[in-house]
Amino acid sequence: MTIGVRLLRCPMDAADDGVFCELAGRVFEESSQDYLHWRLDNMPDVTVFIASVDGVPAGFKAGYAATGSRYYSWLGGVDPAWRRLGVGAALMVAQHQWLMESRYDLVETHVDQENTAMIALNMAHGFEITGMFLKRGKPNYIMQRNVVR
Repeated sequence: MTIGVRLLRCPMDAADDGVFCELAGRVFEESSQDYLHWRLDNMPDVTVFIASVDGVPAGFKAGYAATGSRYYSWLGGVDPAWRRLGVGAALMVAQHQWLMESRYDLVETHVDQENTAMIALNMAHGFEITGMFLKRGKPNYIMQRNVVR
């Protein structure tokens, strides 16, 4: 099994946009293409990393600039058929490698408290819980990590 990760920058071509939207739909049942496209089209310095397993798209990790020095790792996930095989970790490593070569000093993400797999993956990659907030009535953690160069 070979996991490959590639970086896409916006605007994406139609084929890459289709892969991203299809993956988002498989990962998140409530995925809205309008919501996805609004972020891709309107947020600064957007990146989308796509992971493939033996050439088959399996997961993604998207983010954008929150400030001049803080990057928001906005949305990511792995197709249920490819979970627990290292795809999420490969995506995180690729995003953090890109961040080390960027201007950003801090990466932040928000995680539903019930998503224990994502919390564990984030903590294994150096994130700390720095706060909490409610999103649609559900508690979410704010998790942050310094970009180490």
